[in-house]
Amino acid sequence: MSSIIHITHLLPTLSRGGAERMAVDLVSRLDRQRFAGDVVAMVGGGPLEEEIKAKGLAVTIFKKRTKLGLGVLRAIVGHLKERGPTILHAHLSGPEIWGTRAADAARVPVMIITVHNTDLDEPRWRLALRRRAWMRATLLVAVSQAVKRYLVDNGVPEERIRVISNGVDLGRFVPSGRVRSPRPVLSTVGRLEEQKGHETLLRALLKVAKPVELRIAGTGSKQKFIEKTIQKLGLADRVRLVGDVENMPAYLGDCDLFVFPSRWEGQGIALLEAAAMGLPIVASNVGGIPEVVRDGESARLVPPDDLEALATAINWMLDHQDEAARMGVAARKAAERFSLDRMVAEYSALYEELAAQVEGLKGTEKV
Repeated sequence: MSSIIHITHLLPTLSRGGAERMAVDLVSRLDRQRFAGDVVAMVGGGPLEEEIKAKGLAVTIFKKRTKLGLGVLRAIVGHLKERGPTILHAHLSGPEIWGTRAADAARVPVMIITVHNTDLDEPRWRLALRRRAWMRATLLVAVSQAVKRYLVDNGVPEERIRVISNGVDLGRFVPSGRVRSPRPVLSTVGRLEEQKGHETLLRALLKVAKPVELRIAGTGSKQKFIEKTIQKLGLADRVRLVGDVENMPAYLGDCDLFVFPSRWEGQGIALLEAAAMGLPIVASNVGGIPEVVRDGESARLVPPDDLEALATAINWMLDHQDEAARMGVAARKAAERFSLDRMVAEYSALYEELAAQVEGLKGTEKV
């Protein structure tokens, strides 16, 4: 196509969550001779705001002041009418629900939703709203085959779904060559929410034989609960909550074993980053995780919410250093199938395909 395709990405906030990270990586890597992108955050900013601005991209922050959010809906509609994008690309549940309404009101030709997770704890009312949004969108993108199955199970026709896996910057996330410390460092990365399985990990830590340090990166609504659980279990000298991490390669590079105990997971940006670093990995065998790493080959996978199995896998990794190192090498090779360049190329092709369909319809109308 000869003209530049304008795309607006709609997010809830600009926190360091996996979906936010993916969207910012995508919009900042698009070829600016072919695409013009901007980012809208519905309910507030976050640490990624300055990164977006530093890359010369437009960013707009709205704040939802009422429970119904009608003010922010009007603001999004106004923004879309002013910028006139060909494509509105929404990420996560709030932007899905409000984005489809705004796209209709502003007459945006194409509405794409990337579905990042399987959201097994979704309240019925919100799932119903999301289903309506999914049916109104032009196309849904699932980040894994597991997410595609979840969408099909929720009534979305298979032909309206594309699978584009998340990507990781393989030049930024590289094996550190770190020599294992006498007191191994375990690490996990993820929002401090029910989904991520932190309580199971903390209880499993009581059954880890070797003296280890566990570092937990992330913030969220369960932080106070996790802090209390650490104290209750007597783990204050073994666990550190490190909050948001700005330099993730450095953080992971100072780690001996990555643990990802999610209760459900669409795919997991943090998992891709750890795999790209060549870390030994223990993870839950749920969702899109086994599409990235394979049990016994590039990771140890265990059932979710099973602290005994989780502790056994961690102990095995700590006791079998050579095998764990080989799994780390295999994890790096697995991550090479999920490069950020590949993800950007696939989305670029999709944008051009859908924009071409819009141009084709315009040509038909003129005739």
